[in-house]
Amino acid sequence: MSLLRPLRAHDLFTYNNVNLDTWTETYQLRFYLSYLVQWPDLQFIQTAPVSCLLEGSSEDSSAANGNRTRGVPTSFFAGLGNGAAPDAPRPTESSSYIPRMSAAAAASSHGESDAVSAQLLPPQNPRVMGYVIGKAEGKNKELHGHVTAITVAPEYRRLGLAQGLMRLLEDVSSQVYDAYFVDLFVRPSNMLAVKMYEGLGYSVFRKVIEYYHGGGANGEDEDGFDMRKAMARDTKRQTVRTNGRNYSVDPSNVYFEPVLRSNIS
Repeated sequence: MSLLRPLRAHDLFTYNNVNLDTWTETYQLRFYLSYLVQWPDLQFIQTAPVSCLLEGSSEDSSAANGNRTRGVPTSFFAGLGNGAAPDAPRPTESSSYIPRMSAAAAASSHGESDAVSAQLLPPQNPRVMGYVIGKAEGKNKELHGHVTAITVAPEYRRLGLAQGLMRLLEDVSSQVYDAYFVDLFVRPSNMLAVKMYEGLGYSVFRKVIEYYHGGGANGEDEDGFDMRKAMARDTKRQTVRTNGRNYSVDPSNVYFEPVLRSNIS
């Protein structure tokens, strides 16, 4: 199973497979660290399962001699068809794959005596499937959670990962910060993302003129959609509107004072 957990500083060295995507914004390291310091409860990451291989006995010689692919047992690829792992050798009966466990338990599970020396190979770094980073900002009825970045690796899309990440951030924004709404910015040209957010209950609240640097027609700056979703505190849904695409504002109107958890009464 994949693991959905809080984002940590060392995760910033493992997300290249996600951030190389065209639509994903990449910031300086200090930017991410500032979010981890100020809003650690609004940063989440989802990683793929990791595994270990057992080696150390003659019966596991094929695994020790390279019968593995990036820490994944070759038996995993059997029957997946062409393209699953074209360079992986065919699995053999002596190939050994077990979950992460102690060497003694591994030897016992193979029916070997305690005298047999077994060694677990160190697991590969967990492969990042996706992550979300956010913050809390605004005063009074403008108090809200903000999705600064959410992205899913291309190979893990259309699995509902973004919905799960967004739901976590929304829950923390509503229950911890008592926010009226959650908002985000998206390029209008990224129609797939706009449609996805609409499916999650977000709607365009306003259009921010030339919010994005570049990306527009003839290389000009591109406008941005400010999309919002009302939280439970906004019982009258005063923080959202149905015709937001007709409202345009200057970028200076979309900046708010940060809200830290320590300042919440």
